[in-house]
Amino acid sequence: MKRILLLSIILLSLTAQAATKNHLTFKQIDAKCVTHKTKKQAFICVQKLAKQGDAVAQFALGYMYAYGKDVIKKNKELLSLLTKAAKQGDAYAQFALGYIYADGQGIKQDYKEALSWYTKAAKQGYVKAQLLLGAMYKWGQGTKENDIKAYAWYLIARSDGDGFVQTLSQDLESKMTSEEIKQAQALAAKLSKEIQANLATHTKK
Repeated sequence: MKRILLLSIILLSLTAQAATKNHLTFKQIDAKCVTHKTKKQAFICVQKLAKQGDAVAQFALGYMYAYGKDVIKKNKELLSLLTKAAKQGDAYAQFALGYIYADGQGIKQDYKEALSWYTKAAKQGYVKAQLLLGAMYKWGQGTKENDIKAYAWYLIARSDGDGFVQTLSQDLESKMTSEEIKQAQALAAKLSKEIQANLATHTKK
């Protein structure tokens, strides 16, 4: 139950963020389907948009499943909806999937699958995914331990100004050689360019 509630909190926090230009924003979905409607009417409305392929609606519906009753019975639907949204390139859904697989939310824990989804979200500039991806490389979850890759992702994540990431990166840096730090910095620069290119591509769509 604690895991389900934690997932609900994460999904709720993510719904406050903006959607891509290709889909409705959460604010638009709220105005269209939720405001002045019963819970059942809102669910049917969001479900209809999700079936039409809107990634944000799929993500929102996933949240409604997670936050509503009979959550355990709905886990398969939640996973399916988040996967659809993630495959459409929704970074928030990709991050949520990564978290579900890493923590074993109603499914078998799978660090490799978590690493894959975190990577996709991280390369779209999603800072939380960058942080957790760095941690997975640091501790060897779903992959071999790799301080260079861990530090590279910490460097990218800390550019957002997060003090916690700053602490993590400094702690790791103190245990690395100067050559390893240089390699990590070079990798971070390369990944940053890839991220910027991805963001530019999404902006044009």
